[in-house]
Amino acid sequence: MLFLLRKIRNKMIKESKVGQYLLYAIGEIFLVVIGILIAVQIGDWNDERLQNTQRIELLESLKDDFSQSFKQIKIQLQQEKEKNATLKQLLNYSAGAPIDIPTDTLLDKLQSVWLLHYFNSYMTTFEQAKSSGKLSLIKSRNLLNSLSDLEVSLAGLQSVQIPILDKFGSNEYSDIRIHTHVLEGSDKKYDDNNSPLRHPDYNLNNEDLIAYIRTPLFYSKMNNFYTNKIYYEDWVSVVQTHLDRVLIELDNSLLP
Repeated sequence: MLFLLRKIRNKMIKESKVGQYLLYAIGEIFLVVIGILIAVQIGDWNDERLQNTQRIELLESLKDDFSQSFKQIKIQLQQEKEKNATLKQLLNYSAGAPIDIPTDTLLDKLQSVWLLHYFNSYMTTFEQAKSSGKLSLIKSRNLLNSLSDLEVSLAGLQSVQIPILDKFGSNEYSDIRIHTHVLEGSDKKYDDNNSPLRHPDYNLNNEDLIAYIRTPLFYSKMNNFYTNKIYYEDWVSVVQTHLDRVLIELDNSLLP
């Protein structure tokens, strides 16, 4: 093709057909420009197709991660509601409410509320996408806003989660931990019989255990713990809500 065009051009120059040559030159330039534009367009199509493939892969991977997180947070929220209901019952019992709880059941309840769970979200894909700049592949503003809200709620949950765990492990609650034999409750959960022996001074009989639970100091500490746990439950609920929104927006973004 190029050889033929050169041949025609040379012939025009030799025959001094200047007007026709100018028209030919304009046509040749036009063909070159069209060829460049087509090449650029093809390149853009290829880039767009590659980006679309990467975007779908990212969205599907995010959906897998956040679906796992949603299952976990849903279970944890139910656990927190049950524990806080038990804590409330224990507080009412400590305050002298006429609640009939057998002593063995009372001790089981006391041990169960101290089994703390640490929420760990599945954020690997999201963190990698952030660090690599691949979040720019996401075109949905609603999805980006939902992801941002989720980050904020996870930070809020973290801000109360660690202090609660630290607080329970502090000396402030050592007396309650010893009297209620918390380690035994934990060992029951994991079918482990390696709990340390009870010290005789802390092996309370039924009447002494009830009397201990109904002391103002016990009530005060348990009320403080209950307040923190309610606050924690609220944050767990917020995270669940934001995870649900993220999953909805991911589904919308994956629609054809």
